[in-house]
Amino acid sequence: MDRILKGLKNQTSDKGFTLIEILVAVAISGIVMAGIYSAYYSQQRSYEVQEQQVAIQQNLRAAMYFLEREIRMAGCDPLETANAAILLAEADYIQFTEDISDELDDDDDGDGDNRDEPDGKIQKANENITYYLEDNNLRRSTIDEVTEDPLPPQTIAQNVEALNFVYLNADGVVIPPPIAADATRDIASVQIAIVARSERPDPKYSGSQTFVNMQGDTIGTGTYSGHYRRELLTAQVKCRNFGLE
Repeated sequence: MDRILKGLKNQTSDKGFTLIEILVAVAISGIVMAGIYSAYYSQQRSYEVQEQQVAIQQNLRAAMYFLEREIRMAGCDPLETANAAILLAEADYIQFTEDISDELDDDDDGDGDNRDEPDGKIQKANENITYYLEDNNLRRSTIDEVTEDPLPPQTIAQNVEALNFVYLNADGVVIPPPIAADATRDIASVQIAIVARSERPDPKYSGSQTFVNMQGDTIGTGTYSGHYRRELLTAQVKCRNFGLE
């Protein structure tokens, strides 16, 4: 009988777990789960950061696309009767005119096509353009072609914290702004610098940044700090219609 009872006890102990074994298993499981969560959290944070940076870059590229395209055509005056020019050239503000449209869909010059063409005047809305920064928005303003009064501005890009223009002559020498109206034709190129920030603050990000234009001069408010991520985009635009003498 004793032998039988000993056998039953041995069989029962072989099929169970001790408290120590259970505690060790729980501890190991906890470590594994903590590792998995840490890896997941790290990847999620990386995704969020990349998403913010992509959004900032897209915002900057969209803003720069409009600025480059239209500043390049500033002063366009094919018929030499519109007196198109850069009207105001300041460090964070530019206004210019260009004769690029008659808004007629016909072959008025007899060249065999119906493309929109210059008409020797600069009264159309898209022929008098102003770019400036207001309330962290890049604004584009035009005029009413009938009354020539300013129209409500368009928002080209949001969350823009700095806009900077540097004007150079044909020799690459900086022309200090503001530039007098009779000297704007000396402008051969314009360097543009834009600083944009993320749409939402990131509580887990904190840093300070200083941004400079292509001349190495600090732009904006100086040092930016806080929980917003920021990026700088620069470009140099050659004016096709000025600084050629």
